[in-house]
Amino acid sequence: MIYTRILPIVQPLIDWEGYLKHTQAHLGRSVTASLDRNGDFDYSVKSFLHTIAEFRKSGSNNLPFDVLNHITYTFMIIGTESLFMELMTYGLNLTVSEMKTIAIISGTVRQWMLALVSGCQVDTATYPTRVLCNEVVNYFQLLGLQSIFKDFKQTELKDKSFILEAK
Repeated sequence: MIYTRILPIVQPLIDWEGYLKHTQAHLGRSVTASLDRNGDFDYSVKSFLHTIAEFRKSGSNNLPFDVLNHITYTFMIIGTESLFMELMTYGLNLTVSEMKTIAIISGTVRQWMLALVSGCQVDTATYPTRVLCNEVVNYFQLLGLQSIFKDFKQTELKDKSFILEAK
């Protein structure tokens, strides 16, 4: 059996008003300046991560790897014990129910990125894990976080799953 469901249950809620007000007051500049200049500011998690880079250094256009530690996502997975055992090896926080058919899994965006790169491979992940990881990759891309996978290309396999390969 492949997992039957993956549901996002905890997502970031950013206090944009307080964050922007206080960073402006204490830094004497806007942390959205680079995004505003490019017309990219949209109150999203993607924008928040870019503002952290701007927070650190004015004019920053890069998204440093370490800023991915500031955002966490949690999912509920209905699946099998073997799927959960495999997921335990990916450096995410996993709590499995006593029935071993449902689990809560969470991590920072950085932890997720590293786990998903491992989970979207043929040689390091089983098919059920790869399909689950593919779904989470697609979810993050829908949120506008595709830049976390900018160093990888998706290659579709015959089984309709995909792997992430270094560019």
